[in-house]
Amino acid sequence: MRRLAMNLREQRELTWQEVADVLGVHLSTVLAWSKRYSEQGSEGLKSRTRGRRQASGRTLTLAQEWQLRSILVGQTPNQLQLDFALWNRRAVMQLIKHLYGVEMPIRTVGQYLQRWGYTPQRSTRQALEQNPEAVEHWLEETYPAVVARAKAENATIYWGDETAVAEDGHWIRGYAPAGVTPVLVAPTRRHGLSMVSAISNQGLVRFEFLEGAMNTERMIGFMSRLVADSDRKIFLILDNLRVHHARQVREWLEGHKEEIEAFYLPPYSPECNPDEYLNRDLKTRLRTSDRARNKTELLERAEAFMSWLAKTPERVVAYFQHASVRYAT
Repeated sequence: MRRLAMNLREQRELTWQEVADVLGVHLSTVLAWSKRYSEQGSEGLKSRTRGRRQASGRTLTLAQEWQLRSILVGQTPNQLQLDFALWNRRAVMQLIKHLYGVEMPIRTVGQYLQRWGYTPQRSTRQALEQNPEAVEHWLEETYPAVVARAKAENATIYWGDETAVAEDGHWIRGYAPAGVTPVLVAPTRRHGLSMVSAISNQGLVRFEFLEGAMNTERMIGFMSRLVADSDRKIFLILDNLRVHHARQVREWLEGHKEEIEAFYLPPYSPECNPDEYLNRDLKTRLRTSDRARNKTELLERAEAFMSWLAKTPERVVAYFQHASVRYAT
């Protein structure tokens, strides 16, 4: 085409605009050819080495990319029998293997998602306000006194807490097009399970699953089993849930003060309780997998994680490394 342009110019004496019109190219294109021809002669009209074509060298074809992008927007992992709540890189990696038989590295999956404009998005949660004066008193006076007594009486310090066993997904991350919040399909009814647990900074963990919320009878039952499972006196640190201060609980504690004593964190200071990190760990495990279809399945998943945790003291000890609870080490 370049040679034809020069021939039209020289032999037919057409203007450059007429040459461009005949060849169906822009005027600037034929002018560039003319400049190269005047400077280099026939050599300037030869095709140059072409760069890599768009989309060449990629693992997936454009059609496959289009299919994947449609799936990520229109479907959830569980609809495709993948054990994930939302689309993350590992979920997309498994989808690619399932659809196309391609073992794509997770880093490459991230590059594809970035190229498509998909970003991990999560909602925010507002932190509870603290009571700074009460927290300071706890850290500098109350807790050091508890530690001193525990050493003197050869007692084990536990931090206890209760939590709902749920698959809350409101802050889970999942890939979606920029500006489009991913939607997590979840049952509208909760399964009505809760858990009470206690941990020590040596990695001990005790737990019990409950039908429904904590009450005085269940609290006393848990403390009874905690005492029975220990050959040392227990100092149990709790938050200020109403049931912890209930008359029946106080009476039971008074009758077992040689075996167990309870201490209470400052009001509105959950960040001071290391057991909160266990609760977060459990819920993260539950919410990042697919939704449980019923209460039995949810309980099985929760029990499996907690049983594993009880055999992994180093993970429990790691909870105490968070800045807010490092005092408890």
